Amino acid sequence: MTVTDATVLNGESCDDQPPKPEAHAISVTYHWDKKTLHYVKDSDALDKLAGENAKRF
Repeated sequence: MTVTDATVLNGESCDDQPPKPEAHAISVTYHWDKKTLHYVKDSDALDKLAGENAKRF
């Protein structure tokens, strides 16, 4: 799974200087674990993104 986290300027800003526009691709691969019989992720990148989003909004 790949998600793009992007900052896009919309012309409005409460800050003195608007944020720099940028984009990052965040990827996590899931594989089937035969012992536990469920999918296992190879990274906590999406969990980190969720935490960053919670701080932003």
